[in-house]
Amino acid sequence: MVVLISGRKSAGDLDALDLFSRMDVPATGAATTVPSPERRESFHQKLNAVLDQSLSNPSRLHGWRVQGLFEAMIVSLGTVRMIKEEDAGRYFFHAGDEVRPADFRIITAAGEHLLVEVKGVNPSNMTKPQRVRNQDLDPLLRYAELTGARLLFAPYWSAINLWSLVDASALTRLDERRRVLNFESAMMANELGLVGDAQIGTEPPLTFSVIADPAGQEHDDRGAQTEIRFRVGAVELASAGRVLTDPQQQKIAWFLMLHGQWPPTEQPVIEDGRLVRINQVFRPVVPDDEELAEAISDQGFALVGSLSSMYSNAYNDVTLTEDGEIRALRHEPDPGALASLVPSDYWDNRENDALPIWKLTQDPGR
Repeated sequence: MVVLISGRKSAGDLDALDLFSRMDVPATGAATTVPSPERRESFHQKLNAVLDQSLSNPSRLHGWRVQGLFEAMIVSLGTVRMIKEEDAGRYFFHAGDEVRPADFRIITAAGEHLLVEVKGVNPSNMTKPQRVRNQDLDPLLRYAELTGARLLFAPYWSAINLWSLVDASALTRLDERRRVLNFESAMMANELGLVGDAQIGTEPPLTFSVIADPAGQEHDDRGAQTEIRFRVGAVELASAGRVLTDPQQQKIAWFLMLHGQWPPTEQPVIEDGRLVRINQVFRPVVPDDEELAEAISDQGFALVGSLSSMYSNAYNDVTLTEDGEIRALRHEPDPGALASLVPSDYWDNRENDALPIWKLTQDPGR
């Protein structure tokens, strides 16, 4: 695990001064100085105008939020040596050789330099193929070549909460002006494992139980309905019926239940008219397909989801409203949190196997 730290702390005063220096363009021959009220007022007017333009553009806001999600996810996966916003700040290039930086530069654990262009796929488009114009792709490729990096695209298929990280060579020719990346090709060529992503599986079901205190229960019978008031005596986490007592296993199970793909069902347990417990049972969704159900039973586990998807669920919870509106454009990551969730030594000499974990990392075999 590599724990990344911020190389540039937020400094609102310097950031504001930098923005002012870029937007403050005095008239030729102006006698005013930089701190003058006239220059400040002109800056405020320009800033309000461009800010209003961005805040009224939903697609721009969602695209900005998805970029923040990608950066936070990579930091939380905790395997790369560095990630940096590449398209921030000015740059100059040789006339006639148009270049454009991608969104991020990543240096992997092996020292490879990756330039990543993030693409947020509109939920309404589901898995619609992503088209890239040659006039946009070529400057990105030239920048990558000049800076000794490999160019990749990172579409976030938001409707199904899946990421892919795909080398630019996987884009196929659509016509003379455009290239295209379809969902199937993106999944086959996915290189997110290179930056720490993996599919996590375990033995179903996972259960969170609220155990009722047997003392002090009050029952109010109302004909066909009964209201029970009780105190919580304890809570319990279990995997396939095995109670989890190890703190690390409890942490893993809780994360998988909160952010994985298995939906919960509520099952109250009542014995002799008294509430014993309320179970929240998390199971994989299995279609009415006996072969699939039998395969899960035979292999002993089912996939709960990828680390990238589960992190995206958690990130979306704090940056989006229930209606999908944006409440925050970014959320600070917890460096290395996903790498430490299931550490590499989890399977070494474990005395407690109550929570078996399978970790599958995809290799596109480039």
